[in-house]
Amino acid sequence: MILASHNSWSYAPPQKWYLWPVRFMAKCQNKDIRMQFYSRVRMFDLRVYFSPAGNILVKHGWMIFKVSENKLFDDLSFLDTKVITTGPIYVRVMLEQNIEEENKMQNYQEDNFKDFCKKLEYSFGNLLFIGGTRKFDEKKVYNFSDPTPVIIHKYSSTTSMFGNNKNKWYAKLDDLWPWLYATTHNATSYANYIDNPNFLMLDFI
Repeated sequence: MILASHNSWSYAPPQKWYLWPVRFMAKCQNKDIRMQFYSRVRMFDLRVYFSPAGNILVKHGWMIFKVSENKLFDDLSFLDTKVITTGPIYVRVMLEQNIEEENKMQNYQEDNFKDFCKKLEYSFGNLLFIGGTRKFDEKKVYNFSDPTPVIIHKYSSTTSMFGNNKNKWYAKLDDLWPWLYATTHNATSYANYIDNPNFLMLDFI
């Protein structure tokens, strides 16, 4: 297996201080990007949104993380330099737009997202960018040139410790606390996929 981290930048604190008490609901990683890399992560999951002023926001659902554009690009630059010695590093990029009620902003978000994706490809030529989708409907907004490898998703928002049918209300309970599923199931996922050649995407690497 090759490790992939889900919502890789969610280790960062919330942008708003009053969201600290509910941070556990959106946090999917404890380690920063460099520590994830040194923990053998070779696929990173980047979720972005754009403020009315056009600023890049790193998000997970309604949670905006305290990650500036400079910090984000510094992390990507670090990864870009590591490709030469470690081999391919992927970054999955997603437009973190969750609900369709923002119809009036969809064109704005999509246009900014396309420009952002182009900038990533231009700025970090060693990294392999994949994804380019919008979250709530999985619409393809931007076509990256790199093919998407097989990803095995093993975290609470795709499966559950309370049953695999995510349509059941009780199967969504651990979505409220991603750490819970990771703590109880990551070891099993590692063991089950240790000989699998594909990417294993986990919370709390």
